Amino acid sequence: MRANGEIDIENCQRFGDALAAGAAAHRTVHVDLGAVGYMDSSGLRSLLATKATAEAGGGSFDVIAASSIVTRLLDSTGLTG
Repeated sequence: MRANGEIDIENCQRFGDALAAGAAAHRTVHVDLGAVGYMDSSGLRSLLATKATAEAGGGSFDVIAASSIVTRLLDSTGLTG
């Protein structure tokens, strides 16, 4: 899945729904956040929920690219390493 723009409280439901659909359809979820210029905690919550869902079902979850701004957020949660 590839996301772009900003991920925040205004659009996190759509983002979370897309992630959930990806997790339901595929054993491995790859998320490309390279074109995301901003993400708040609501976007982070969607990522963490999808990671938990994928791993609970025996799958995996990976962020395969992230902008520098998003990388700092993800590093603080352990999602990048």
